[in-house]
Amino acid sequence: AIGRAGLVLTGEGKLDATSFAGKVAGHVVGRARALGVPVGVVAGIVESGPAPADLPVESLVALADSLEEAEREAAALTARAAEALVSRLCPT
Repeated sequence: AIGRAGLVLTGEGKLDATSFAGKVAGHVVGRARALGVPVGVVAGIVESGPAPADLPVESLVALADSLEEAEREAAALTARAAEALVSRLCPT
């Protein structure tokens, strides 16, 4: 299914070193890249350094004023993050 997609977005609560060591998000990113499909990640929190430097990532905490706001407004912030990734990965 990924090979037929025009874009893949995946999510992770906390994007860290373990995200690319056996977790679903890391596998999705790897598979999409192997197939040449643009891919991005929506994450609640991002720790420095775990993701490949060229991987588009949007963090809910970065979009909010605090962790509490990110948790409270998770649905709306997830939509904003996804929209930002689509804009970056699929420019018109």
